[in-house]
Amino acid sequence: MLPAHLVDALRPLAGARIALIAPAGGVKDDRIDIARAVMVAAGIETCLGEHARDHHRYLAGTAADRLSDLQAAFEYPNIDAVWCLRGGYGSAQFVQAIDWDRIPPDVPLI
Repeated sequence: MLPAHLVDALRPLAGARIALIAPAGGVKDDRIDIARAVMVAAGIETCLGEHARDHHRYLAGTAADRLSDLQAAFEYPNIDAVWCLRGGYGSAQFVQAIDWDRIPPDVPLI
């Protein structure tokens, strides 16, 4: 059973296409699956980052893979937002390497 209050809260985003990435700490598969199911139930199309399910120690993959997912997410066709499944210290490991010219100013990072 999906949490109805979360589905209802996200319904205003129905029709949006949102990329889901894990730029920091690792995320358990069941949590990713629930997040995607809630978004789909709210009418949101999701695009999961290639390395979102990876684990490297306590992080969601290597710094290079997490950076790659961040950059790629902003380049998905017709993407409305990029949503981090989890935040944390791991993002600081690659922030200096972000190619800001590849990130459109009109696509929010959540």
